[in-house]
Amino acid sequence: MEQKQFTIYLLDDNVMYAQVIKGALEFESHIRVEVFSDGYSLLKRCVDKPDMILLDYELDIDNPQAPTGEDFLRVIKDLNSQQVVVMLSSNDKLAKAVELLKQGAFDYVMKDDHTVDKIKSVIQNLREIKYLKENFTDLKQTVASEKNRAIITATSAVVISALLFWLAA
Repeated sequence: MEQKQFTIYLLDDNVMYAQVIKGALEFESHIRVEVFSDGYSLLKRCVDKPDMILLDYELDIDNPQAPTGEDFLRVIKDLNSQQVVVMLSSNDKLAKAVELLKQGAFDYVMKDDHTVDKIKSVIQNLREIKYLKENFTDLKQTVASEKNRAIITATSAVVISALLFWLAA
């Protein structure tokens, strides 16, 4: 399976943490990460349809009025319901993860010592899903083409038989 460039937008208010994630992911070939420190800049770029968006859940813990990653998840899904969004959080509450998944997040990754490996696993899963979808579409087209060819062949056989019957009579 050929790997094309995989583009990730990463929104995290902790710029140093985001740069570490970016560096670790870009070390892998075919991955490009663009870091955003505010959600509004990210929203402007969503029209470019990255392969995946990583959203930190708690964006500005010092400002309780600030939008959260959950708020941006809702807006992104309103803009493009098919956009893959993965939530990043140090919040280990299962109820919050389930709630975010119900709102359209593709996955929920805990920020810990294995975050990069978990993100790489999500990327691999997305690549496999895309590969399967593309091959399924190709298979559907092939089956449809073969089905049409079979109908034409059957129709031709009936016409030839009718002509031979008519000529023999």
